[in-house]
Amino acid sequence: MIDATKIDKRVKDLAGRTYSADEVIAACGITGDMLTNYLSKSGIELCSESPGRGRSRQFCLIDVYLIALLSRLGAKTRNVKWTASALNYLTFGPVFSAAMEEARTIAQPNGSFRRETTMSKAEVAARKDHRRGQLCADITRSHHAFWTRDYPELAGTFIAFADEMAIQTNGPLEIVTPDKAGHLISVSEGVYLNVTSTLRIVDAALIALIKEASK
Repeated sequence: MIDATKIDKRVKDLAGRTYSADEVIAACGITGDMLTNYLSKSGIELCSESPGRGRSRQFCLIDVYLIALLSRLGAKTRNVKWTASALNYLTFGPVFSAAMEEARTIAQPNGSFRRETTMSKAEVAARKDHRRGQLCADITRSHHAFWTRDYPELAGTFIAFADEMAIQTNGPLEIVTPDKAGHLISVSEGVYLNVTSTLRIVDAALIALIKEASK
């Protein structure tokens, strides 16, 4: 577990406020139609609450990062729904892990076995809502790729690697350091994205937007 004091100063400052849809669009380099499609069709699960029809949504910082990664990585995988699912797992991993800890093994007619959680859908939803609140309030509760930028012990960079087989079978997204990414790329077919570089660009765009708005 990485010490939360390792949070990048810019990220810490940016995490203290919320962002409008226009700011998200500008910081992520997407269009309004793209944002609408991501929210309504991709399956991405953000951490801010939707205020309902006719009211403006305020996005917390991790939402902005998730949308930026969905846009960049989705363009590379050419599978936005898989990318959204993989990012959801990255965001809500502790909830899914807890659900599987309460799973039971069920024998199938063909002699195979499958795991099925005994946690109710309502309980999973409640835990997700709790997780959303945690991540909007404290981004350091998320994967450290979201909130560290120049952490030398981890080579200062995180790479997202999407294995082609994982994309086809709804497998996980790998978030690794450059040395491990090099190995994955050498032995597997897939695409990769420099997460740290991507989020640095988003950070800079948000800072510029805030500065411009304060004039």
